Formats: sequence, structure tokens, C-alpha cells
Amino acid sequence: MLQAEKAEVAEALTKGLTLQAEAGRVELALSMTKLRAEEASLQDSLSKLSALNESLAQDKLDLNRLVAQLEEEKATLQGWQPQAEQEATVAQEEQ
Repeated sequence: MLQAEKAEVAEALTKGLTLQAEAGRVELALSMTKLRAEEASLQDSLSKLSALNESLAQDKLDLNRLVAQLEEEKATLQGWQPQAEQEATVAQEEQ
């Protein structure tokens, strides 16, 4: 009888350990699924940030070209300023 009880206890322990191991495996599988989803989300965010960074770099180049163009126009207009002032002075003197 004692032998049979020992066998039952051993079988119950084995089933309990098997169930614990299975529960642990399921928990790990769930964690892996969550981590994979998070990794995919982070990869997506990284791709979007990379595209945004490229766009900002292009905008910076465009703005630098525009600033250079405006500085050239400003220099040209400043070059014309003394002549325009002189012509304005002459026109006032003629009146």
C-alpha cells in the first residue's frame, strides 16, 4: 500500500511539475510575442525618424540656398543704394 501511495504522490508531483513547466513555457512564449511586437513598433518608429531626418536635411539645404540667394540680392540692392540716393538728391535739387 505504501508503495502505491508513493507512486501516486510521485505521479502527482510529476503532473504538477509538468503543468508548471508548461505554464512557464506559455508565459515565455507570450513574452516573446510581446517583445517581437515591440521590436516591430520600434523598427517602424526608427524608419519614420530616419525619413523625417532625411526630409529635415533636405529642408536645411533648401533654406541655406534660399538664404544665400537672398544675401546676394541684398548685396546687389545695397550696391544700387548709393546711386539711387544720389539720383534722389539730384531730383530734389532740380525741383
